Amino acid sequence: SSGPAATSEDLTVYRVDSGAAALVSSTTYNAPQDMSEFANAVDSDTAGNFWIAGSIEYNEVGQTEFEMMAIWKYVPGTGLLSLTTSYSSPGGNDLAVGIQVDATDDLWVVGFSSVPATAGAAKSALALWKYDGADGSTTLNTPNLIEGYMKEAQDRKSTRLNSSHQIISYAV
Repeated sequence: SSGPAATSEDLTVYRVDSGAAALVSSTTYNAPQDMSEFANAVDSDTAGNFWIAGSIEYNEVGQTEFEMMAIWKYVPGTGLLSLTTSYSSPGGNDLAVGIQVDATDDLWVVGFSSVPATAGAAKSALALWKYDGADGSTTLNTPNLIEGYMKEAQDRKSTRLNSSHQIISYAV
């Protein structure tokens, strides 16, 4: 978090000298309005940049807290950490839990997206996003959703989605 009165969690990247096991530097990203950021997965591209996938928690006036899927880029050479994109469905809850950079440096992101058309409380669908790795913000598809009530995954902190070798895996 940032400052003594902070109420949010901030995304921080720590750079460590592995030989000396010492902290070299750290870079923090704090979303507008002091919202909380959460990192769930990281991968690197061919240039050595790190792509971080997770979510930003936000609260609309009079509403409960929601999450929007977020992708950050960390450039080790400059120490720059920036939000490249975020996504919020009409249902208001979106979360990235896995990221893979493919051979062409495009970003494949897996996670959950709420499906507002489903009756009852917000239901989650398995989501797959693809972004152009040149900027990390140009979407190469609309989110592919596999709809279904995934309450067991939504309620468990240990749930993980991962993408590896063109396969998406889901574990609860």
